[in-house]
Order: sequence, then structure tokens, then C-alpha cells
Amino acid sequence: MISLKEEYFKRILDGTKVFEFRRVFASSLDEPFMCAIYVSSPVQAIQGVVYFDKPTKGSVEEILELARESKYPFIKGVEEYFWGKSTGYALKVKDSKLFQQPISLRDIQKIHPGFRPPQSFYCLENQQFLNLKGYLRKYESHNETN
Repeated sequence: MISLKEEYFKRILDGTKVFEFRRVFASSLDEPFMCAIYVSSPVQAIQGVVYFDKPTKGSVEEILELARESKYPFIKGVEEYFWGKSTGYALKVKDSKLFQQPISLRDIQKIHPGFRPPQSFYCLENQQFLNLKGYLRKYESHNETN
């Protein structure tokens, strides 16, 4: 699960944000993955899912070069985000889906007691993932808009 501001999730959905950049990420993840998107305050809900390609870890210059080569439109913001860091991650967006009905923080806490929204990302334990995956499938199959 990744936490995003609403404006960034909208950019992913409309195709203008083709990468998600992270200073820190799950270093053991080395394959494409699906990620629930928790949209932070004021929304405070899972609004959809994003399918990412295999994460790319590299020096900040390598990550910036990848962004430039793909003609990523927000290079200045990426440079500022990574300022003072030596390494980072680029998560290439493969697909995204918006739920018609977001899963509220309260609903998440019903199936995942003690849930606190991630500041950046949150790797779910097996049972937590299975519980959330079942809930997400219900939303994916009935509420897709993309």
C-alpha cells in the first residue's frame, strides 16, 4: 500500500504521472506488483489500485536520467524531492484503476484492526494482504471506471 496526495493519484489516473518516485522503498521487491493507493487527508481512503513494473533502484542521477528519457513532465519536482539523497527508486506505472466508491479509513480498520495510514508505503503481512485483497477484489470487479 502506498500513500499519495490526491493530486498525484489523479495524475497517475490521467496518465500524466508515469512514474512514482520514492526515496525509500521495499528493497526486497524485485518484480511487478499491484499496490492499493491510500489517498491521504482530507480524503483518507483507498481510492484505487496501481499496477507497477519492477522497481528500479539507482543513484539519484540514474533515476533522474530515467525520468528525462521518458520525457517525464515534472523533472524539477523530482530533483527537489531527491535533493541531498544519494539513491532512490522509480516505480513505472503500468495501469491504474479508480474505485467508484473509495474504501474509507473506517472500513479499512474493520478488516485490518489497528491500521494506521502509511506515511510512505506499507507492506502487508500475508493474512492482512489476503483480507485486504478479498475486499479489493470486490471493489475491482464491481467499481472500475478505467
